Amino acid sequence: MTSANRADARGGAPASAGRAGIVQAVSPDGPAAAAGLSPRDLITNVGGSAATENLQVEKIALTKRPGDTVSLGYDRVGHSSRAVITLTAQP
Repeated sequence: MTSANRADARGGAPASAGRAGIVQAVSPDGPAAAAGLSPRDLITNVGGSAATENLQVEKIALTKRPGDTVSLGYDRVGHSSRAVITLTAQP
């Protein structure tokens, strides 16, 4: 994953109420793809807390280690879903 655009699931656009950002890109073999995330998914929940800013997503890179899991809630075309991502080392 990449920082603000850093991780395939962590990337963000400017936040709006209850949304941390928009997934910008998903590496085909990365953890976000394995968890079912897609570009343009809107992150709504990070680790059990309502997502209100893209810094919540970036914080994952600073506080978690490869092998840790993170729960994300997201909206895709009006449908809400959840994903559990197993983090990997950043290149």
